[in-house]
Parts: sequence; structure tokens; C-alpha cells
Amino acid sequence: MPRIAFATLGCKINQVDTAHLEKDFAAAGYQIVDWPGPAEVYVVNTCTVTARADRQSRQMVYRARRANPDALVVVTGCGPISGGGKTDAYPDADLITGNVEKHEMVQLVEHHRTGETERVIGDVAGDHSIVGSDAALISGRVRAFVKVQDGCPANCAYCIIPSVRGPSRSVPVDTVMQTIGDLLAMDQQEIVLTGIHLGAYGADLSTPTDIAALCREILEQTEIPRLRLSSIEPLEVGDDLLEVMAADSRFCHHLHIPLQSGCDRILRLMNRPYDVSSYEKLADKCRQQVPDITLGADLMVGFPGETENDFAETMETLTRLQLPHVHVFPYSDRPGTAADAMKEKTPSEVTSYRAAQVRELCRSIQRGYRRAQIGRRLLVLVEQIDGKSFAKGKSRNYLPIKMAGSPPLGSELPVRIVALTDDDELVGEVEKV
Repeated sequence: MPRIAFATLGCKINQVDTAHLEKDFAAAGYQIVDWPGPAEVYVVNTCTVTARADRQSRQMVYRARRANPDALVVVTGCGPISGGGKTDAYPDADLITGNVEKHEMVQLVEHHRTGETERVIGDVAGDHSIVGSDAALISGRVRAFVKVQDGCPANCAYCIIPSVRGPSRSVPVDTVMQTIGDLLAMDQQEIVLTGIHLGAYGADLSTPTDIAALCREILEQTEIPRLRLSSIEPLEVGDDLLEVMAADSRFCHHLHIPLQSGCDRILRLMNRPYDVSSYEKLADKCRQQVPDITLGADLMVGFPGETENDFAETMETLTRLQLPHVHVFPYSDRPGTAADAMKEKTPSEVTSYRAAQVRELCRSIQRGYRRAQIGRRLLVLVEQIDGKSFAKGKSRNYLPIKMAGSPPLGSELPVRIVALTDDDELVGEVEKV
């Protein structure tokens, strides 16, 4: 039985794609082993959202070749596509594919087990299919991610994703429902709906729908314990979505809504379709309609042309918004994007300094938000057990919590928050039901 190991970089969609690949290869008689093996086949599912992600992807390919010089090393995902089909970035790979070919990976690998090298990169721009939406589990999780959408219809100046993921396409509602039913039968306690541009869900289906209607149907038609959304764009968080969330406690009170910049001038340069004021109004509306909601965001620093005044505006915006979770990342040139052609590049040392400033501000906001949870009673899903000493999990509003003891993995327990540690970790005590 040949052994196969997977390395996955980047977004949740890539993780879901790898879970489906693992399922396909297991059905074909392969033994799935943890990275870095040893194995006879290595698959690196790449990410290209930043230059750093590209470097990490290449490093994983190199490590696979070093782990077993005689293995078949496969590269797939977004990295090869962003290179315009050029494959010299992966000299250690035997088989290089893009995203279109993931559904036929078993056949491609079987064909190349002899050691024959080939590069197979399909045209993602013309791909209107979406595959791999059946039930597949990410190893070691009690939370399952369901890909309901792929591709992106937006045109943000800094982003390469539309060109490597293709146009927006949605998984039919009945397929989503079947997948969720199968996952619930596998005792998954939380389902996370995910997509490249999740808020675009349903617009391309023969009977158009939207993400709010899908969530409503899932909650009405299943006994799902917890439903959560991954990232969703600001203009796609409508009143109907918030109404569904507020009406059913199983719909986790947590939204990750990308901000990208707290300065209107930079948002215009980024080609983002909103301004700071509208984002702030949305955050206020979310908190009013779902009072215990936790809001998160992505934020980019160092975008071409970002001045000190622009950055100061962003810091002021973040102070006003008081978002308890912000993913901060430095701008990175992506070949072929509008931002790549912009001339006023921010020096890397300035970008790094600004990123550090934002992270420190956001840590302070997060610390205050978590401290305010002390004394509250939250329902926590147990996701990790460390021997017999303690367990870790997340509340429905996405707060990580540590508990003493070893409750059953996958159980959801009422927990009273009692402390915040020096490293900003929430500590809770399990209450008796």
C-alpha cells in the first residue's frame, strides 16, 4: 500500500480541498501518513496570496524531495497558476497542477507513479464547475468545514485570487444539505460554511439564492448543534443574515468581516466597494442586532501610496471599532494585479513597523474584550485535550477558552469564565448542568 503525505498552505478552502484529496486517495488504496512521512507520494497544496506564502510553498516542495529523493512529489493549488503556467519555481516537483485538476489527482498520480514528469495546469478562468463538496473531514477536528462556494467576482487591486481561483460558482443547496447531513452523522459538532467569496453564494445557481437563505434552511431542516460562517465581505452582511443569526442560538454569534484599511483614500486605491463610515455603521448594526457577537477583520498595512497620515487614520479607525480579533498582514506585490503596477511602494521596514504598531493596538483591544468576559457563562465546544490536566475549546462567539480536567472531546459544555492569564488566555470552570 503506497503511503501519501499532504502539506497544506493557506486558506480554509485549501484545507477542505486537501481533506477531499485524502478521502479520494484513501479510497484508491493509499495509506495517509502525517507530513513529512516517510512516504512514496507527497502532495503540496500551495498558497499564493502573499510572497511569503509562495516561499513557504516552495520550501515544502524542497522538504518533500529531501525526505524521500525517490518519491513522487506533486504540486497543486494556487501557486502554479499565479506563475502563469511557468513551472521553474518548483524544480523538485514531478507533477505540477492547478486547482482545476484537483478532482482528478488520483488518476494523475497513478499515471505518473513510474516517475514520468509532466506539468498539467488547466485554465481556471474558464472553469465553471465546483467539485469536492461531499463530506470529508479535516483530520483531528470536531468542527467540519464545508465548501459551498469557490472563485471570486471582485477586483481588489492587491489580490491575485480571482485569477487563480476563477469565477464565482456555488454548490447546489441540495448538495450542501446532503453533505451537512453526512457530517452530522459522523458526529461533527460544528459546521463552518466556507468559500473564497462566501457572500457571493447562490447568485449563479439555476434558482438564485443567497447565504442567508442557505443558513436558514440548514437551521430549519437539520439538528445541527452549531453553524458558523467563515469570512464574509462587508456589503454582503445584510439584515436578513443578522436576523437569522439573532433568531437561533445555534448560529454562532461571530462574523469575520474584512476591513483591509481604516482610511478611505487607501480603500479607494484598493478598489474596495465601501468606506470607513459604512463599515463602522455595519459593525454597530451587528452589535445591536446580535448583542454578544464577536467581530473580526483582516487588515493590510503598507499598501502602495500609504502615507503616515493614512496610517494614522487606520489606527484611529481601529480604536473606534474595538474589534477583538484582527488578522494583520503586510502588503505583498502580486504579479499581474493593479497594485503591483503602482509606483509609490512603501519601504519594507516601514511596513513592518506599521504592522507591529497595529498588532500591539489590536492585542490591547483584544485583552480588554477578553477581560470583559470574566464572570460570563459561555457554551464551549471541547476541541483539544491535553492529557488529564486541561482541555481547550471555543465558545459560540469564537473565544478560545482553557478548562481544567478532561471532558469528552466534541462535547459542548457550559463554562463560567473565571480568569484571564498574563498571556491573555481565558480560563473557565465547567458548570454542572
